Amino acid sequence: MRRASKALVNLGVVAFAVAVGWFYFSDIFDKVGRSLGLIGLGVLFLAGGWALEKMRRRILTGMDTTAQSLQEAK
Repeated sequence: MRRASKALVNLGVVAFAVAVGWFYFSDIFDKVGRSLGLIGLGVLFLAGGWALEKMRRRILTGMDTTAQSLQEAK
């Protein structure tokens, strides 16, 4: 965030989503029934995607606000 790079924020969100997905596919998916696992993962990914998008928009808005206040200070 110090560099105010929106691409780095987006990359971080994608990396976090991949890490969470990898965990669930490797650990949890093997322990529950296939159909129940697919239903649960679908709900989890929908909720996680919504939460990640909300967090990403909040971070980007904060970056814009910080960039504007830094330009005004100059």
